[in-house]
Amino acid sequence: MGFAEIAARLTASLDKSSALLAEMAAGLRSRRSHWISSRPSTLAEPSVSLGELGQRLEVEQQAQQALSSEAASLFPALTSAAGSRRVRVKELCAQLPAPAASRLRRASDKATAAGKAVRRELALGERLLRFSQTAHENLIENVSLAAAQQRDDVGSYDRNARRLQAALPRTGSAPGSLVDGRI
Repeated sequence: MGFAEIAARLTASLDKSSALLAEMAAGLRSRRSHWISSRPSTLAEPSVSLGELGQRLEVEQQAQQALSSEAASLFPALTSAAGSRRVRVKELCAQLPAPAASRLRRASDKATAAGKAVRRELALGERLLRFSQTAHENLIENVSLAAAQQRDDVGSYDRNARRLQAALPRTGSAPGSLVDGRI
């Protein structure tokens, strides 16, 4: 297989990866917006489709790596150790006619931009989850402390069904835990 055929197959693979990455970015944005509605059916659906997209992207990545290693074998002057050097699109484009090189560069740029969009969406989702976790932890702590400060007896019992004067942490000296369902 020559440079032109490798470039054509790599261009097709990069185009497919770009489409899959764009679909994944849209799915991640959709998943983020579904958190607002908080319906389990709308939250579960994107996870399944994103998992399938991830598997298809993995297949494309393996195909691209195989094409890259095959292209590396065609660069004997550039490879210091067979199969250990990665071939960049720029190096491959230098060996191609102008139209094929242009298509390969465009496909590579498009795939790079789609990958960055997915990374941005993942980073935003992680930040939102951390914010939500912190907000919930602080809310629960503040509500429990406020309730304990308003009245000493929160009306709770330990696991032996004994009444506690201060069941919430940092509200009194009585040790124990809330009812766990066993008596």
